[in-house]
Amino acid sequence: MIEGSARGNTNPGIDALSVEEIEAWAPHIREVLEKMGVGVNGNENSSIAYLCEESGVDPNDIFAALSEQNNQKDYKNIIVKKIRIVSGKDKTGGVESVKELVIKQGEVVAFVGPTGSGKSRLLSDVESL
Repeated sequence: MIEGSARGNTNPGIDALSVEEIEAWAPHIREVLEKMGVGVNGNENSSIAYLCEESGVDPNDIFAALSEQNNQKDYKNIIVKKIRIVSGKDKTGGVESVKELVIKQGEVVAFVGPTGSGKSRLLSDVESL
């Protein structure tokens, strides 16, 4: 998950992307956020869901305004070229040993580990993106 992503978001979607990640395909995102009253102020790596939660704004309103401004009919049809997974805490509350994992489009990756180590959970989270 991305740092600062929405708390309790079990199936993250496009709103789990950070401002910097969205800027790659929607350069006017900061302008739209400002207009909607969502402050970024040094939190470019935080997810849109987190920033909206902190500002009391529905993320769907942000993407609707962004789509309208960019004359896009469907903001959800973006092409993901890489996924950056930032560590958090394991199921016992301890810090995970891997700080960051970046998977690029076309790469083949294998996850191995003992039963209950979180392989299926990780794949489920990635798949939901």
